Amino acid sequence: MFTFVYSNPVKIIFGLKVLERVGEEAKALGTRALIVVSRGGSMERYGYLKRVITSLEENGVSTVVFREVLTNPPIEVIDRGAEVAAEEKCDLIIGLGGGSSIDTAKIISILAVNRGSAKDILEWKLKPKKALPLIAIPTTHGTGTEVDRYAVLSDYKDKVKKGFASRYIYPKVALLDPELTVTLPPRLSAATTVDALAHALEAYVSRDTNALARLYASEAIRVIAEYGPLVLCNPRDVEVRTKLLWASMMAGFAIDISRTALGHAMEHAVSALYPQIHHGEGLAVILPVWAEYTYKAAKEAFAEIAILLGEKTEKLSVDEAAQRGVKALADLIFRLRLETSFGKMGVKEDDVEILADIAFKHQYYNIEKNPCVPSREELKRLFLKCI
Repeated sequence: MFTFVYSNPVKIIFGLKVLERVGEEAKALGTRALIVVSRGGSMERYGYLKRVITSLEENGVSTVVFREVLTNPPIEVIDRGAEVAAEEKCDLIIGLGGGSSIDTAKIISILAVNRGSAKDILEWKLKPKKALPLIAIPTTHGTGTEVDRYAVLSDYKDKVKKGFASRYIYPKVALLDPELTVTLPPRLSAATTVDALAHALEAYVSRDTNALARLYASEAIRVIAEYGPLVLCNPRDVEVRTKLLWASMMAGFAIDISRTALGHAMEHAVSALYPQIHHGEGLAVILPVWAEYTYKAAKEAFAEIAILLGEKTEKLSVDEAAQRGVKALADLIFRLRLETSFGKMGVKEDDVEILADIAFKHQYYNIEKNPCVPSREELKRLFLKCI
């Protein structure tokens, strides 16, 4: 528990109005930036993109905007972004938006200077030796990707969604401005909060966990338990958004150290088959089922999680406290008003076989980090409970 090696090279600038510092930071990294944003137009609608471009240009950095990012980023979109970066001779990449935009920017930063494709990254065939410098600017409080070495990408055709890890995709700079998250609509506010919660919970119980990972994870769990439901009451409350962005960053540190586990393995399988399902909404369905299955192999950890979720456990046995933690987690997700079954999202029971196949073939690196590792039949039963 107290043996670990950890190095995080990201320069983190956290606080209100820090978006305006992007130009100052960028001019030390490059002269022409590819700004990666989603195709939905929210970064333009809320003025964030214009503010970034203005700050960059005032500091002598020219810009190209890549507006094609989708949720669960597909490899074809990432390849196009890398082509644009090369054609436009960009020497700096900026990811502006949610986890999909920043993850797309991360892979583009590799492909722009290494021979290969996003599919090579997905299949772990490309071992990068360098990457363009990257600035990450999150506008959600969910992935924590702005402070970690991971990126997630998808192949819709082959029904594959996997994570990629490399020290080369740590951002050089992360600008975390809580004001950028106040425009998140309620559903996405709740969904991204659950994503951060899942990171923290899975990192806390992972077979690779240690004291440092648990320090970060426990802070994230505690803050989300207190402030998560409040974001639905007053979405424009900057204090609440600040706390949740902080928690997302803490959870990002936690998984950077000890990775995720079975919960993410299951969700990645689901959104590989149903890419329209938002990652955080999928996790909201899975987490209570995951906790009910997992707690028996990690009772002390779940007893501690119960306390972090606000439960009084002084007079309870470890087993009772752990069960209280499982219930408290389900209650918290209920208060976040997210869907509680995949059936209502269109997932079919007939697909359980396929989901189990996808998970075991492409997500075993997450499955094996769980305190208890399910058999294929057990995993099918867990998916059925979610439907």
